[in-house]
Amino acid sequence: MKVLVVSDVHGYVELLGEVLEKEINIDIILFSGDIAPYKAPYKTLDQLLKAIDIARLYKVKLFVAVPGNMDIADHYEKIKSDIYMNIHNSYKIVGNYVYVGFGGSPKTPFNTFFEFSDEFIEHSLLSLYNTIESSGYRGYPLIFVTHTPPYGTRCDIAYSGNHIGSKGVRKFVEVAKPTFVVCGHVHESRCIDRIGETTIINPGPLYKRYYAVAELEDNKVKVYHRILD
Repeated sequence: MKVLVVSDVHGYVELLGEVLEKEINIDIILFSGDIAPYKAPYKTLDQLLKAIDIARLYKVKLFVAVPGNMDIADHYEKIKSDIYMNIHNSYKIVGNYVYVGFGGSPKTPFNTFFEFSDEFIEHSLLSLYNTIESSGYRGYPLIFVTHTPPYGTRCDIAYSGNHIGSKGVRKFVEVAKPTFVVCGHVHESRCIDRIGETTIINPGPLYKRYYAVAELEDNKVKVYHRILD
């Protein structure tokens, strides 16, 4: 299964079409949030609809998303589409995979639109994991889409050198041991890292022409950074 990983579009949604023109036969898009332009969160819905239309044009089978901290989260819930899934604070079973998601970010100095305490993030994610464990899907490969990177990795280092990811997200990764974690949010921390056996990717912001491609097979993943020419 060929997967396109994108994050932090910030209004440059037309770049998704350029990526899909270049990367043929994408099965799934995993989008980790912040599609709205800076200072124009009211365009969240419009940008999402454009992105889904582009995905459909290139015959993408599934568009999995969580809202970023700069997005209006309610807009993600309004869309009804056969290829689209908003998985913020929820999980979905598709094929042999469990997709779990959490959007937004921990509290920031900027008072952005979609923020939570780290305690709430941890509690929500561990509650989801307990539900999955008791639902009959225990042992399925888990794919985790989160706007904020797990704390203390190469994916959450700000320009200051400080780690600014989520400790709650990290706790979930350590407990649930997902196969693959897709994140974004920290634009300057484009990376591939690991926590235990879990592969973590921050593809970098699409508005700067960064993205990633992954190959998924059962509980194995290979992931590669890409940049538009």
